[in-house]
Amino acid sequence: MKGSIKIGRILGIPIYINYTWLFVFAFITYMLAVDVFPSDERNFSQLTYWLLGICTSLLFFASLLLHELAHSFVCLKNGIPVKSITLFIFGGVARIAKEAEKPSLEFLMAAAGPFASIALSAIFGSIWWFTRGVYDPLSSMTGYLAIINLGLAIFNLVPGYPLDGGRIFRSIVWLITGDHQKATRIASQTGKAIGYLFIAGGVFIIVRYNMWEGLWIAFVGWFLTMAAAGTSRQATIKQSLGGIKAGDVMVSDYISISSVLTLKQVHVYIAHTGKLFFLVTDHERLLGSISVENFARVPQQEWDSTTVGQIMTPVNDMQLLNTEDDALGILEKMDEVDDNRMVVVDGHNGILGLITRDSLLRFALSRRQMAT
Repeated sequence: MKGSIKIGRILGIPIYINYTWLFVFAFITYMLAVDVFPSDERNFSQLTYWLLGICTSLLFFASLLLHELAHSFVCLKNGIPVKSITLFIFGGVARIAKEAEKPSLEFLMAAAGPFASIALSAIFGSIWWFTRGVYDPLSSMTGYLAIINLGLAIFNLVPGYPLDGGRIFRSIVWLITGDHQKATRIASQTGKAIGYLFIAGGVFIIVRYNMWEGLWIAFVGWFLTMAAAGTSRQATIKQSLGGIKAGDVMVSDYISISSVLTLKQVHVYIAHTGKLFFLVTDHERLLGSISVENFARVPQQEWDSTTVGQIMTPVNDMQLLNTEDDALGILEKMDEVDDNRMVVVDGHNGILGLITRDSLLRFALSRRQMAT
């Protein structure tokens, strides 16, 4: 997610915070320190209110992270790599390399997050119970965290995709129908409907009660609607690629260059052709590839003395395809390895064609238009 900073790794998973989360952190801290805690406990100092606000916000941050880690733990235990976890204005998102291959695993992956939030609510609630009248600052903080984690679990169980409840709903529809794509479409449509209900509810609250609360609810509804619509488009694309092979979608729109060219010479190619990616060949046999990303590793003053062969991505490190590879599997592989270009070769690494994410999406769109 753009605008995110990496704060560390847990279970080998990179953890990021999006800049929008800083707004949430500041807002929650201010709300707790100025409104919530002073209303509940009138005998604390201003410093105590602010310390409680900061500590509660940090623990809320930790709660969101544990919610996402619960999803990720189930994924890792079932052989599904997790690329990253990012916290942002609406909560958190764990990027997984591929989707579950059966509905039971989808159910477990989705349910793990709300289960973790309910468990955290119980833990904080227990601490609140035993510290009432003993240490009021701690009881105030844990009482609020118990409520907010329970609220987080309940909200995430709303059956609107892409919320956890929507994923649980999709797994059930998938189990009943045996059709993952159909289940995704139904769950996405439900998610859009729930998003519209949130928007309508937000507008009603704005008119009748509180503008800021209504705006927030409407904003959440807008986010759900957009996310569900995006998921629906992805499902349509995947359906359009069903039964299609690499040989059907590969293109010859690529430029091959020699490994002995200097980076300065390649830069001239870039300026004249607008291409940002080249295949490195020796008599049509693939040796590797080079893109503008490779250039960033070499100072510009060394471009005249550095050859393509010195900095190219060697063929052994590339994701190679054959003409019979499934197009849908290729798209999923691109997501898994974060590579938008893959080369189709024969048994001797002779280049047959190039497949890009854009070419796959264009093919899916044209196939869908022909079917309507």
